Amino acid sequence: MHEATQTRPRQDPANGNKRSNSGAKRLGAGAAAEQAKAQLLELTGHPAESVSSLSRTREGWRIALEVVELERIPRTTDILASYVVLLDDDGELMAYERMARYFRNEVGPTVDPARYTHARRRAAGLQRHRAASAARQPDRST
Repeated sequence: MHEATQTRPRQDPANGNKRSNSGAKRLGAGAAAEQAKAQLLELTGHPAESVSSLSRTREGWRIALEVVELERIPRTTDILASYVVLLDDDGELMAYERMARYFRNEVGPTVDPARYTHARRRAAGLQRHRAASAARQPDRST
């Protein structure tokens, strides 16, 4: 009888990515958060102030980021926004959406779960479209 052995992915210290046993790279949590921050900064022009949640999905990563959209004096009246960023396993942006806006002195944003589900459906559709497009590409390796 053979014992089942589990091998853990090796960490690539240079970029925070993990390598599976087949050698393919998988984006690690830290690298996913940094990639989401960079993508959101590029798209909105506002740097992320914090990561409020991060979770692995079947398609990649779901990262919630808090962003200061308007600085005011006093700081308690700053306007913040909560964004959800969806990345695939390679760190490519699949979708992003502003889920809520709120004042810094508020307890926190109220996010409608239906909006998150809508973003996931759009991202899944985009991923299916990319896969179908890749399947239609002629093989140019010959």
